[in-house]
Amino acid sequence: MKKIIFGLSAAATLIIPTAHAAPLGSTIFTCRSSSGKIVRFTNKGRFIGYSYGYPGAPDLAFSVPRSASSIVDGSDNIGNGSWYVNHEVSVTYAGATYTGWWAFHRGTHAEEAGITVSKGRRTIASIPCVGNIQINLSNY
Repeated sequence: MKKIIFGLSAAATLIIPTAHAAPLGSTIFTCRSSSGKIVRFTNKGRFIGYSYGYPGAPDLAFSVPRSASSIVDGSDNIGNGSWYVNHEVSVTYAGATYTGWWAFHRGTHAEEAGITVSKGRRTIASIPCVGNIQINLSNY
C-alpha cells in the first residue's frame, strides 16, 4: 500500500497509515507550542515514547508499553460525509493521558493541532500547536 500525503499548510504534514512496519524511533506526532516547546510521540518498538519541552532538554520524557497507547485514524470520516478529518495518538502514564491531535475541516480547509493532558474525564492541560506539525500514523 502507498502512503497518501495530504497537502496542508506549509507548517503541517499528514501521512495516512499504510501497511508496513515503521522503523524504531520513528516520529508518530510532533509539533511546537507557542512557548517554543516541542512535543513528540515516537515508535520505540514495543513501547511508545513521549517527550515535551525545549529541544535537548525536555521537561517530561517517558515511554509506555504499546498496550498503554492508542491511535485514532479519522480518515474514514471522509467517506461518511463528515466535514472533519481527525487523527490522534494517546499514551497513558502515571494516571494521566497525553494526546497529540490534529483536525482538518474539509469545507474551509482550516486545520488545528494540539496536545491535551487529562485525568479521567477532566482536562488538566490543553496546549495548541503553532508550528512544525507532523502526524504520521503509519509510524505507530
